[in-house]
This record gives sequence, structure tokens and C-alpha cells, in this order.
Amino acid sequence: MRLTIVLVVGVCLLLAFPAEADGDDLYRDTLVGLPGLAVVVENISNGSDALRDEISVMAELALRSAGIRVLTRDELIRSPAVAYLYVRVGLGAPRAMQIYTVEVEIRQSVTLANGRRAYGASTWNAPNSFGIAHEASINAVIRQSLAPMLDRACNDFLKANPRTPPSLKPTSARKRDPKIEEVDPEPVSNAQP
Repeated sequence: MRLTIVLVVGVCLLLAFPAEADGDDLYRDTLVGLPGLAVVVENISNGSDALRDEISVMAELALRSAGIRVLTRDELIRSPAVAYLYVRVGLGAPRAMQIYTVEVEIRQSVTLANGRRAYGASTWNAPNSFGIAHEASINAVIRQSLAPMLDRACNDFLKANPRTPPSLKPTSARKRDPKIEEVDPEPVSNAQP
């Protein structure tokens, strides 16, 4: 009987939360042209400030490791997009087994149909993570849940804003002065000392 209930609940969850297509272009396109991202981690209810700081450092490190510029607060405010990576962790009441949720979004300012600007609109998000973990391991479980979400955010940001390696950047062809060609037609590599 219990196995049947578990299977029914599992199927309902799969139907309620269908797998997203990898790299949804509609949402990824909202990231095009962003100069970088600031990191905002919401205060964690029933959590510690140390966990919040760990999450903030983890998010900044993920962005920097991917080559994405982490905007300071001043840069964020001056940026037209006001774009930031938003992380929210929710914890249930402290018990031996604790419920948690993890959300990762990229938020930015948008222009509404009436011409007004709205700030903090979610334009991209990773599928949310949730579960139950033992109180002693809750911080590690949250970090494990957060890592692939940050990877996905970085990957989609980089797909929207591809970086050209310096070796592949087009160089401007310098025009040679025809007078120099007349004076020294021999290539330098063939010159004798």
C-alpha cells in the first residue's frame, strides 16, 4: 500500500514539474548584452548569517570562475539593466529533519508596456530545488543543490554573451605603405646578418 502511494506521489510530481528543455532560448535571450551580474542572497529564515555568507561567496566564485564580471553595488546601480543573480534559500522549522528550498534567478530592470521601468523582474531562473535533510548536514545539502543551479546560470549567461578568445579576435589588417615595399622588397626573415 505504501509503495503504491509513493509511486502515485512520484508520478504526480513528475507531471507537476516537467523537465525543462535544456537552454530555453526565450529566457536565455533576456541575458544578451548584460555587462555582468551582482549577487544578492536573500536573508535565510531559520538559517545562519554564516550560511548566507557561504552562499554569497559560492555564487560570486561561480561567476568569476566562468569569466562573468561580478558587479559591485555602485556598478549595479549605475548599470542600465540593474542585473543581478538572486539566490533564495528557505528553511523549515529547525528539527532533526529539515525541509529546504533553493531558488536561483537572474533579475533585471524591464520596460513595461506602459513605458515605465520595473526593477527586479525575474527574466531567467533555474528549476527550483527542494527536499528534506538531516539538520546536521543541511548546509552541505544546500550547497550541493545550489552548485548545478549556479552552473546552469553561468552557462546560459555565457551562451547569451559568448566571449571571443584573444587568439580568435579579428585583427585589423594594417595597410602597408607602398613606398616601404619599394625600398625594401626583401622579407626580414630572409635577410642575412
